[in-house]
Amino acid sequence: MEEKRFDQWNETKKSLHVNGKRLLFREREIWWYAAGENLGREVNGKGDHFSRPILIIRKYGKDFFFGVPLSSVLHSESIWYSEINVAGKTGNALLSQASSFSVLRLYRKISRVSKEDFIKICERLQGLLFKKFPPSYYG
Repeated sequence: MEEKRFDQWNETKKSLHVNGKRLLFREREIWWYAAGENLGREVNGKGDHFSRPILIIRKYGKDFFFGVPLSSVLHSESIWYSEINVAGKTGNALLSQASSFSVLRLYRKISRVSKEDFIKICERLQGLLFKKFPPSYYG
C-alpha cells in the first residue's frame, strides 16, 4: 500500500487557511492548486505543495469555484476523461474528480484553455451530471 502523507498535508492545509491569498481568477483559466493528500482513488497533489493543475469551470464569487483537476497522464478516452491541450502539452481533464474548491488552494496561474477545449469539457460534464436516468433508477 502506498504511504500517505496525511500529517504533512494537514500542516500545509492549516498554513493555507491562515496565510492563503485570495487571488483573482477567471473561468477557463488553469492554475496550480493545493489538491492535498486524499483518500482512496481521489486525486492527490504532488510534491511539497501537494499541487496539480486545475481548470476553473465556474466561478461562484471571489472565494469559491467549481473546477476539474488535470493530469499529464494520458488515459484512454472515456466518459470520465477528456483530452485537453495546455501550453502545447496534451493531458486529461479528470471529469470524475470535478468539485468545488476554495480560492485559498490556488497559487499560480498557468494559462488559459482554448475555447474549443473548454466547451468540449463543459459539454462532457453536463452529460455526466445531468444524465437522464430511467424511472427504475430511483427505486
